[in-house]
Amino acid sequence: MLTLAKLYEKPSASNKVFLMKHLLNMKISEGGSVADHLNDFNIFTSQLSFVGVTFDDEVRALLFLCSFPESSNGLVMAISNSVYGSSTLKFDDVVSESLARKCNRKALVRHQVML
Repeated sequence: MLTLAKLYEKPSASNKVFLMKHLLNMKISEGGSVADHLNDFNIFTSQLSFVGVTFDDEVRALLFLCSFPESSNGLVMAISNSVYGSSTLKFDDVVSESLARKCNRKALVRHQVML
């Protein structure tokens, strides 16, 4: 296990490309859990940071929003426009808003089913 860790945790160019491809190709599945997706997203950004590739807060926020499917464009726009008094997105704000809106949507659907 230690040998595998050393092999994949090296800051080699090919390892950086491998991790970047996975991060850039990540998409949350239709109806998928935002929390699970966030966990996977954080794992890849942490691995990239470990090999020397870091992103500022706004780039992380943008990458996270870009990982939502096309069907969530309305949600992405709503989150993007909910930046309070600033033109700069903050990762924590984007995550909080994503989780809150997803929870609100599930509660609304549950309520409509009960009616």
